[in-house]
Amino acid sequence: MSIVHDITERKRMEDERINSKLTQQKAILNAILDTQEAERKRISEALHNGLGQLLYATKLQLGDMHPEKPLEKELQTSIDNLLNEAIKETRQLSFELMPSILRDFGLEAAIEEICKRVSSSKIQLQCEVLGLKDRLDEILETAIFRICQELLNNIIKHSQATEASIQLLNQKTKIVLRVEDNGIGFDPEKLDRTGLGLSSIRNRLQLIDGTLDIESEPGQGSLFTIKINKNKLK
Repeated sequence: MSIVHDITERKRMEDERINSKLTQQKAILNAILDTQEAERKRISEALHNGLGQLLYATKLQLGDMHPEKPLEKELQTSIDNLLNEAIKETRQLSFELMPSILRDFGLEAAIEEICKRVSSSKIQLQCEVLGLKDRLDEILETAIFRICQELLNNIIKHSQATEASIQLLNQKTKIVLRVEDNGIGFDPEKLDRTGLGLSSIRNRLQLIDGTLDIESEPGQGSLFTIKINKNKLK
């Protein structure tokens, strides 16, 4: 009997040690991600309030000029076009770093906005969000939004897709995110060689006890499914 008790006690102590280590790892990872988000916010505000305002002021001053020579008018138009592109890129960078729409209006609005921004003549992106009448926890909203960003960036950079879709379902016991494309696909067994770099996604999922399932094969597109157990978040 004492031997059985000793084995049970050892197992209990080992389980406690493992759980303690996992808790410490999560705390460290959470601190790293919090620091990253704070830095993104700082840079986003600097782009919007600093560089963005300078570019816009330059554009206004350029508009006050009234060149008479054709070459000068052509140069003014060219500079104005470049400033418009610079302002557009600055706003896009600011949005990607820290979208105010996520903070102010929530995950559904932010995902719909990113779908509008990504859709172009090269790729059509469809978006469906169901069951998000109420706001989610801020950490959870940020994690899901960043995961969407990362997966969409991978689709744009690597998949050669012409169509893609995001589906976010807020169900009773879980949250399900599906991101699919009709691109060139890949072998999931050779994922480390594709350059997709899913480590940041896995890190975020580790914090919110989520899972990632990948379905793909060469020439058949890809489907990424994220599942988050809401009961574990309580």
